[in-house]
Amino acid sequence: MSFSDVKFPLLALGGAASNRLAPIFEARVLFAWRRQPLLVPVRDAQGAHDAVRFFVGNPLLRGLGHALLALDRKLPRAEILPLFRWRDFPAPALFGEEFAAGASYAVLCGSPGPLQKATVLCRPRDGLTPRVAKVALKQTADMAVALEEHWLRELGRLPPVAAFLPRLTDAGTLAGGRRFVAMSALPGAGAASRFGHAHRQFLLALGAQGGVHPWANTEAFNRLRERAQGVRPMMQPEHRALIDAALHEVEQRIGVCRLPACLAHGDFAPWNVRVSAGRLFAFDWEYAQAGANPLHDYLHFHLMSRLARHRPLGARFMAPLLSRAGRHADSVFGVRSGVAEAAGALALHYLLDVITFYVEASRCLDPAHPVLRAYLHLLQKRGQWLAAPATTEGRT
Repeated sequence: MSFSDVKFPLLALGGAASNRLAPIFEARVLFAWRRQPLLVPVRDAQGAHDAVRFFVGNPLLRGLGHALLALDRKLPRAEILPLFRWRDFPAPALFGEEFAAGASYAVLCGSPGPLQKATVLCRPRDGLTPRVAKVALKQTADMAVALEEHWLRELGRLPPVAAFLPRLTDAGTLAGGRRFVAMSALPGAGAASRFGHAHRQFLLALGAQGGVHPWANTEAFNRLRERAQGVRPMMQPEHRALIDAALHEVEQRIGVCRLPACLAHGDFAPWNVRVSAGRLFAFDWEYAQAGANPLHDYLHFHLMSRLARHRPLGARFMAPLLSRAGRHADSVFGVRSGVAEAAGALALHYLLDVITFYVEASRCLDPAHPVLRAYLHLLQKRGQWLAAPATTEGRT
């Protein structure tokens, strides 16, 4: 995919609903050949490098970005980085006219698909805290943006959780019809790739928001059951049979067990987390759920981290991960919560949750998708890792 493929949805956002003329954003396009190109300011060299540090978590890719910016400045006639002029850039509508005036901007284009969004970084003058806005690039992404607004608003009223959140500053609809939500930028830079004390404290705060119920009666299981039923026509018979069998196994294993169901971030992964001075901050809350699987965030963090490093998933990784998940559950929910003993079934629930979510979003099951391919394989081989001893092999 080239950057030309994403120009139309960007330009279709429309100008700001303002009495003043919306500005023209002149940008250089970094990583135009990738699924997530990055637009950085032309006339603010420091702001361009700051945008790379803010958006790019991979150290190698970040270094490449800095090198390309430096080379582009030294050889301006070579046109190393494409120039993009965005007329009617909606900065006043996203951040307010006074805050946006004279600011520097950068835009990360999200991965293409029905939930595609753009993330706009606004670095104002006078040392004010930067802000970030997420904008739906397609009508099908409007609901995800609206959900993020909902969760930031609701969780901002819960002091134990609000301490880990960005501050909601604005939300609404642009002149082009797309939804947006704006918030304070989180401190820190780069992804927090290793699970540590700050991550556990965050999950401890989320774990306190919930109650204990027979698992078959929880919001988490009811949501999964309804979604699994809804996506059945979108899958091939062999995949339907696999999903049905695994869902039945979850109910057989823990359906009558009383387990905690809690608040979950829903997409707790290194690229959605910042750690500053030992304190964790999390963003991208559009997939948050109340009454959720108590191990969803823990498992998601470790499995997605491993997939991002192109490492295989299998019994040699899953068995020790479930052992560690049990110890994590004891520290968060207590040794009598039953979560550690139910870790295998809750892992099955998590895999089904992610698979059916992807199928529902794309309206089909694409077995070539890296997450779906890996998670379907885990379901098919579940007998191996559910019964395997928890060795030290495959540790992250």
